[in-house]
Amino acid sequence: MTASSLWYEETERGMQWASMLADVFRKRDTKYLCMRVHQLSGLFATVYIKQEHKKYVDGIKSQVVRVGFMGVMGNKGSICFRFRLYHTTFCFIMAHLAPHTDQVAQRNQQFHDIMRTCTFEDPTGSLLPARHDVLIFGGDLNYRIARPYEHVMSAIERNDLDFLTSNDQLYEEIERETAFVGFSEPRLNFLPTYRFDVGTVQYDSSEKKRTPAYADRILYKVNPRTAKIQPIQYVSAQSTMISDHKPVLAEFDVVARVRDPEKYKKLYEVYEKKYYQQEANNRFPEIEEWDLVDDKYDHNRL
Repeated sequence: MTASSLWYEETERGMQWASMLADVFRKRDTKYLCMRVHQLSGLFATVYIKQEHKKYVDGIKSQVVRVGFMGVMGNKGSICFRFRLYHTTFCFIMAHLAPHTDQVAQRNQQFHDIMRTCTFEDPTGSLLPARHDVLIFGGDLNYRIARPYEHVMSAIERNDLDFLTSNDQLYEEIERETAFVGFSEPRLNFLPTYRFDVGTVQYDSSEKKRTPAYADRILYKVNPRTAKIQPIQYVSAQSTMISDHKPVLAEFDVVARVRDPEKYKKLYEVYEKKYYQQEANNRFPEIEEWDLVDDKYDHNRL
């Protein structure tokens, strides 16, 4: 990362990633369309969707939030996407938060800053991430395992995931309700994703011997009244050698609401009739949102 890239939202490296991903999706049997690409310094994010769903997607928007030095540098921050698929709203946030074991409070604050300042303009007004049916928050969140290097390495050698996850700072902050309140994470069934000697599967062997950590995470939060989500897999790509991190992949089954046109028409007629009947009394009928949704759902794996 160069000094100039901290200020810009597009770099040559980002364009290379966009081109590479486009080549990957072109080779797939299922047709996908690129809906949006965005970059903030070292962060790069893109949205692809199956071609068959294109006509059911609208309101797609993207936003960046800078939380680096003085709140203007892009070395720390997030890229935020939002869109509606059928009648379910989605928000994806890819973030890079502050490093170092002792910076828990700063990471927590950056999370809150992102959730508060990432706004999308909509005909109904400004939308915050928390107002969406499905919210996915992931990236290099940089929460650490606050235990001595030797203890963590010993646990890794024993494959003692209970020790590693029970001492994870992110879980501790969620339990304290200081950050990521209401978020869930698929079960961690892999070893820490940071920090590796680049080009190897060897944890940091330098003089610094940085303690391994679950820096890279994907969490989710749903409105239980309007959305249903089920984790399918959550894995770490140990074979990827180009970074000192190992990337993580999460796959979910999401139930998207689909409005039934006939049912909607009938309910609208009922509403209209009640409206005219009650207009004189300045009272309006109430219709629950789920009344406008078919009992049958379209299952989309995203």
